[in-house]
Amino acid sequence: MADSLGVQWHRIGRAELAGRLLTKRYSGALFEPGAFHFHPLKYARGLARALTDGGIKVHEQSRAIRIAPEGKGWRVTTAQGEVRARDVVVCCGGYLERLMPRLAGAMLPIATYVMATAPLGARMDSAMRAGAAVYDTRFAFDYYRPLADTRLLWGGRIAVRERGAGDVARLLYRDMLRVYPQLAGVKVDYAWSGKMSYGRHKMPQLGRLPDGQWYAMGFGGHGIGPTTLGGEVLAQALCGNDTALARFAPWQLPSTGGPAGLFAAQLTYWYYALRDRLRE
Repeated sequence: MADSLGVQWHRIGRAELAGRLLTKRYSGALFEPGAFHFHPLKYARGLARALTDGGIKVHEQSRAIRIAPEGKGWRVTTAQGEVRARDVVVCCGGYLERLMPRLAGAMLPIATYVMATAPLGARMDSAMRAGAAVYDTRFAFDYYRPLADTRLLWGGRIAVRERGAGDVARLLYRDMLRVYPQLAGVKVDYAWSGKMSYGRHKMPQLGRLPDGQWYAMGFGGHGIGPTTLGGEVLAQALCGNDTALARFAPWQLPSTGGPAGLFAAQLTYWYYALRDRLRE
């Protein structure tokens, strides 16, 4: 990674790490000082602002319910109206559902959970004395980071269904205390879940269907960086340069098995979570 991509990671031993993360859970760490983390909703709003400033119309709260060919283009139908377009890019991820059965059958909608505590103030120093984002090496890993207002943003777990805020808060609060028991009694202000999409091969899925529709999905576990790159790759292809898109050809749209695939995914998660627990 250092030779090819210029990535610099530093090994941190148990003693040094204990001064940054006040927990007995970790035996050491790899620290990447050049990494960064940011607010994804602000990023999405920034993209929308850039689009609208450039004259592009963004239609929120207009769920697509049907895509049909019309002449040399397409007609996308919503409950409120229709859009006609020369090209259609389907990038609904884990929320695709019945809109495109061909694509829905090639990905698994997997939910993950996130919560944000109340501002901790000086109490943050009792748990974390580092501004870094943290994730561990278990299959069912925790991922978290301190926010500027001293909240702790905490995420983890995967499941085949979304949960309500109360259930998410209860589960993640318990996970947080396994790492930082000194935060017992901290209030959870926000909790939510959301669905990602995974292909059977766990690689991003980018391409064009035989009928001409473009697609981008399968970014679960890859993050916003590769997802942004996927948009750039498709934009190039739409403008006639599909060189980058061709690199994704080896990862097509193998079936994930429908409901049976979801059940198998949940069993796999439970198995690896149990294995993690036994190792601990």
